[in-house]
Amino acid sequence: MLTDGVIYPLVFADVALFSIQERDLCVLLARRANDPEANKWALPGGILKPMIDASLDQTAVRIIRDKVGVSAGCVEQVRLFSGATRDPRGYSLSQLYCALLSKDQVCAVAGLKTSEVGWVPVKLATDKELAFDHGVMLTEALQFLRAKIKHRALPLHLLNATFSLLDLQDACSLILGSPVDKSSFRRRMKAETCIRPVQGQFREGAYRPAQLYQATPDFQF
Repeated sequence: MLTDGVIYPLVFADVALFSIQERDLCVLLARRANDPEANKWALPGGILKPMIDASLDQTAVRIIRDKVGVSAGCVEQVRLFSGATRDPRGYSLSQLYCALLSKDQVCAVAGLKTSEVGWVPVKLATDKELAFDHGVMLTEALQFLRAKIKHRALPLHLLNATFSLLDLQDACSLILGSPVDKSSFRRRMKAETCIRPVQGQFREGAYRPAQLYQATPDFQF
């Protein structure tokens, strides 16, 4: 973008929005309707609009709201991407975000610049030829999310308001791509301070009822 003889870069926010669908860790992808990269799948993204966005963080929140109609409970910066060749429209900067959405909030809709959107299992999405450098972005966002889980963060934003310990264990396993040991996980949860049992609420099943839990008010991912 050329203004007053000075070249200003295009500034974007792109979001790797994760959710659990049908026992798969999925990411939201949008098929681009317009050039550049028309018909290719991409991470939801948008350009910074200074008149309505006070920051790139607000751009990311706006993108999520426009794509799924809700506000994600967790939106974090991952890494800044930049370069003269990553977008044919000119030199660009894009802040990559990682966001989590519980399955009871999912209602993705196509926007004006996308022909369709869909939740795609991460193991399939990483094999797709995504637009721009979004394949690299998705890989980095997934690594960022896995690193947080390995450092004992709990992905409660992927779960409904009340959940069982098995729900939480399964979410961690799906993110890491390998099973979490049940015994050690249960021992850890006994000392965990960011979740608490919901008194009198259980989930009935084939075996004994499972106690339901909720996040504490001060929980941070």
